[in-house]
Amino acid sequence: MKRTYVNMAEDGGAATASLESRESQPNRLLTVDQVASRLQVKPRTVYHWVHEQYIPSIKLGSLIRFDQNSIATWVKKRETVGRITRRLELDVH
Repeated sequence: MKRTYVNMAEDGGAATASLESRESQPNRLLTVDQVASRLQVKPRTVYHWVHEQYIPSIKLGSLIRFDQNSIATWVKKRETVGRITRRLELDVH
C-alpha cells in the first residue's frame, strides 16, 4: 500500500479525508461478460481482443479481468481515432 504524508495544518484535514475515501473505493475489476456488455460486443470478441493484446487486460491465474479505468481510457482513445479517421475519409472524397 502506498503511503502519503500530508501536513494537516495546511489543509485542515481535507487531504486526509480525500485519501481515505479513495482507498475505501478500490478500482473495480471487470469480467469478460461485463466488458462485452459495456462495449456491446460478444464475449468471444473480447476473448479474441485479449488474445491479440488489443485490449488491456489482467491475467489472474486462469481468470481474465479488466481494470475499469484502463477500459474507459482505451475506449476514449478508440473514440478519438474513429473521429479522426472519419474526418480524413470525408476530406479525401
